[in-house]
Amino acid sequence: MNIEAAGRVTDELKQSGYSALAVQVDVTQPESTRAMVAKTLQAFGRLDVLVCSAAMDPKFDNEHQGQHRNTFEDYPVDA
Repeated sequence: MNIEAAGRVTDELKQSGYSALAVQVDVTQPESTRAMVAKTLQAFGRLDVLVCSAAMDPKFDNEHQGQHRNTFEDYPVDA
């Protein structure tokens, strides 16, 4: 969510010869994730891997560990 910090890291990666793109996204908003994919496709022409590290799934919280058997793809956005 910190686009300024992401931009600084993107600049460092580019200076080191890598391709990089900073995109601000709110994974709780489907349109925001769609916009992220569109920007990625526009910049690079394809999307090979997407890692969601926002920890929206409470099964990773110690308090709720083992209570959920759902996959991330099936987890309700409103939860």
